[in-house]
Amino acid sequence: MQTLAPCYYTSAALATVYRTGDINLSNACVNSSANGFRLPTEAEWEKAARGGSLCHRFPWADTNVITWSRANYWGDPADFSYDLSSSNTNNPAFNTGDWPYTSPAGYFAPNGYGLCDMAGNVWQWCWDWYDAAWYANAGAMQSDCRGPGVGTSGSRVLKGGSWYDYAGYARSSYRGYNIPPTAANSNVGFRCVRGL
Repeated sequence: MQTLAPCYYTSAALATVYRTGDINLSNACVNSSANGFRLPTEAEWEKAARGGSLCHRFPWADTNVITWSRANYWGDPADFSYDLSSSNTNNPAFNTGDWPYTSPAGYFAPNGYGLCDMAGNVWQWCWDWYDAAWYANAGAMQSDCRGPGVGTSGSRVLKGGSWYDYAGYARSSYRGYNIPPTAANSNVGFRCVRGL
């Protein structure tokens, strides 16, 4: 059995593994080359969501529109020309009358990398702090960048949209935020990645 090396530490010295508590870790507290589990960076998440396909609005490569048969989101076809849902409401397959209206993991078809549910259902946390001006920074143009060490919003980047949100938020490129790392919400989750 392979032993996995931890990724998160309580300080930049990488001496004490972060196991519990409420610490806003900086990039220096992460051993991103370790083979353990961690949150993806925004760049990693977006590459995974696109499934090997470039220049598409959503995680599927055959079309640039979204329907309830592809994702769990709030329909609003009047405001989004690429939303082919039939009305302004939650996906009827999951609108049971009880919150939250989430879909089971793996319900929708996988993208080109075999990943399911990269659009809609629940927002997915990324490691990067949200900074609206980040992509004007030269560091953002590096291959597989790690994002800003500190954000201007106090929130980490959220990607993928949710059952509670419109089609525009489910676009692979959309950058959400507004929920601090210490908060919990029925439409926010996470997806782990692991180094090799």
